Amino acid sequence: MKNKQNFYRITLLVFILITASCSKNFLNTEVDVYATNQTIITDPSTLASFAYAFYTQLQWGFTALDNNLFAAVSDEMQESVVTNNTALFNSGAMSATFIPDGAMFKNYYDGIRAANFFLNYSANYYQFLSKNYDTVANALPFRGLINDAVKFRAEAHVARAYYYSELIKRYGGVPIVTQTQLSVSPDSMYVGQQSYDSCVNYIVKEIDSNKNNLQVNWSTSDSANFDGRFSLGAALAIKARVLL
Repeated sequence: MKNKQNFYRITLLVFILITASCSKNFLNTEVDVYATNQTIITDPSTLASFAYAFYTQLQWGFTALDNNLFAAVSDEMQESVVTNNTALFNSGAMSATFIPDGAMFKNYYDGIRAANFFLNYSANYYQFLSKNYDTVANALPFRGLINDAVKFRAEAHVARAYYYSELIKRYGGVPIVTQTQLSVSPDSMYVGQQSYDSCVNYIVKEIDSNKNNLQVNWSTSDSANFDGRFSLGAALAIKARVLL
């Protein structure tokens, strides 16, 4: 009888070991390094990463169409190559279904969404940056992080103003969206169109409210590696062009 009980115990142990060895995750010691929503919102370094996102929709240099200045679509410049898309603006060849730079509408609203997301994400930047950070022993570096966050937020406002300035140049008054659209309910999907004057006032307010937190000259600052980001001069130039 005793030998029979031992046999059952050994058989059960072998069955448990075989079952465990067949598990897909058994002895899987690989560390998961992929970012998740949970890890992102607890990692302060992501704040600087998202501060680059609203720059990705900027067009290279001053070119907007066929590597030409967008001014060629108006009476500021003359397009010399009649086959280029810029000439279609002057000839009136556009229609509701054919707009040479129609992709810019989505492009600029993508940039606006990135700016909105960053402003929402960095709203409590002081508490966010201080997570797991010794703000006493590293007071000076921490102050640098805070100063960068303040500048990044000002840049996001200016980026949003710039994208709207490009939109009203093409379409006149457009919907003003200032919050990240996270749902697809009718209330969040449909945003009313603003008048041209309302858009201009919004752009000017965005710049005037944040210009004092912008870097005057990145190249001569302690953060010269950020040179190329929005500066005070760039913001005022956007304001001047919109008012003109």
